[in-house]
Amino acid sequence: MAKDNPELLNYLQAELAEARAYDDQRAQDRKKAHQLLMGKRLGKVRKGDPSVVSSDSSDVVESLLADLLEIYGGTDEPISIKPRRAEARRAAKLQSNLIKYQLQRQLPWFEVLYTVLKDGLSYRNGVIQWGWDFVYEWEEAEYERITAADLEEKLWDGGEMLEEGEPWLDLRGQQAGLLNCKLKERRVSKDQPFVRAIMPGAFVISPSAKSIRDAAYCAVYDSPTWFQVQEEGAALGYDLDGVEVGPINSLEEASARLHERGRDDPLGKESSDPKRGRVERWVHYFRWPHKGGMKHFMATTINDKLVAYGPNPYGRPNFEKWSPILDTHNFEGVSIIDLVEEVQHIKTAIYRALLKNIGNQLRPQTLVERGSGVNLNDLLRGSEVLQANPGKANAVKPLERASIGADAYRVWEMVQGIKEERVGVTRLNQGLEGQSLNKTARGLMSLMEQANKRIRLIARLFGESLLKPLFRALIWMNQNFIDRELILALSDEEDTVIRPEDLGGDFDLIVNVGVGNTDKAMAVQQGLQLLQVLGELSGSNPAAQAMVKPRNLYELLKTIFENMGWHPGPYLSDPEEAMEEAGGRPGAGAAGGAIPPHGAGPEGPGISELGGIPGAFGALAGAGREAAA
Repeated sequence: MAKDNPELLNYLQAELAEARAYDDQRAQDRKKAHQLLMGKRLGKVRKGDPSVVSSDSSDVVESLLADLLEIYGGTDEPISIKPRRAEARRAAKLQSNLIKYQLQRQLPWFEVLYTVLKDGLSYRNGVIQWGWDFVYEWEEAEYERITAADLEEKLWDGGEMLEEGEPWLDLRGQQAGLLNCKLKERRVSKDQPFVRAIMPGAFVISPSAKSIRDAAYCAVYDSPTWFQVQEEGAALGYDLDGVEVGPINSLEEASARLHERGRDDPLGKESSDPKRGRVERWVHYFRWPHKGGMKHFMATTINDKLVAYGPNPYGRPNFEKWSPILDTHNFEGVSIIDLVEEVQHIKTAIYRALLKNIGNQLRPQTLVERGSGVNLNDLLRGSEVLQANPGKANAVKPLERASIGADAYRVWEMVQGIKEERVGVTRLNQGLEGQSLNKTARGLMSLMEQANKRIRLIARLFGESLLKPLFRALIWMNQNFIDRELILALSDEEDTVIRPEDLGGDFDLIVNVGVGNTDKAMAVQQGLQLLQVLGELSGSNPAAQAMVKPRNLYELLKTIFENMGWHPGPYLSDPEEAMEEAGGRPGAGAAGGAIPPHGAGPEGPGISELGGIPGAFGALAGAGREAAA
């Protein structure tokens, strides 16, 4: 579309000004949260007094962060993809394996996960952006021999024949391709999704918005170099006429953080090389009238000039956000630091009072009466003998200071208890509680279970608010942007061929972490006990045998392995896959192939013939009985 659109530019500038004014108010809270998180100056301190700051905000955030990263990094499937119809079962499994491959191998997922979790815990909202990266370049390639199918694919992809060469005939005399030809073809260097965490202050949204999906307007900021803008503009169709390059300043929030650390703003320095000059770029996401309706659009402004706009290919703003505590019906949530701030102020005051009192005890002061005739030089030098006028020996005496007493320590414990009740992070689940009255393993596990409920609630909010929509977006992008056959090593055993048509279907997403989960050690113990129960049940009578199928045992054992921190792949085989490999032959389970169905007839042993549990499951169930005992 033409870039000269004054009406649209005025609309975007007005929306951006309103969104930034709204975000500036929140930026003050984020600035205070950052100071508390970093243990920076807290209140005014007289010269010579202790200026130490309690680290409650950092302690709680880092403790929760470690727990949440363990929850989401310790399982292969934090989100399960389930088909809505049986015919899409294979597509659901391919999508699950493909997304796992994309997150773990193609994307810096751990870094993104760490950043967005910490942003939410500290600054109320953590925001990520998702999308599809497609980067390519044109190059000339010479082929001594190329098949007709490969040639057709390259020409379909936009390639151009430079030198046709000679026909290549097969044994039947039919043309199978070309010899000694030269093509101009597109070489794709990146064709995959991207996920990135957005810095606080770089994402703004309409003040009236309750969620990103329903927002009338939102925008994201960055400050690329002029060289980068020119390179990207060639692919994105930027109109860069009239854009001036010069030194810019970082966002006020980022600049304040740099100032706290005593650093200069790197963006404020003018470069002698114009290619290294910076620009302010905003990418806007909004609704705009189009063909009789309101459609999702994107627009890019650089230094207040509209350089590109057009329909949004994602059909919605491609961002997701989460908050550890929801402020219902509002976009902005509640951070963990909001809960700890008051406690940190109180503990900081107690810290300083204790240190000042200890300092006074270690540096005793002396009272001397004015005109007492005491030799002050001896006193200041710390001489063992002080000279004083006759009758004035009592004019010098130590200044007595009362100890701070036990009340301060009682207040300290009271405030610590308030903090633990507010955020759910106790000294017990940090491994710091040595005075617990309940020393039994079951008692400690029960206390841990109660303490972890708040953590699991936060984990569930993250899964439902951010991770589930992200997986939904990844599924949609895989279905819409993968247009060629992929060969990926999704498993250690063999390569997997994925065709675009294999990924279609409708799916449901299920969050597997959070509320309802138990401690992993307890889950392993309970799983082994359940394995014993199922083993005894399946061997009791024919009616009970119908209740326990190989799939049930496989899922139970898989869960036990995952809670132990082991990947089940090298040790367990999916019974349905084993059946497919064996061609569905009955009795193949006895020969190491598919596990037979319950009550298999003469051609294969049933459950009762294998001690209640078919194949290797019988031995594992026996091991489970021994471990549970």
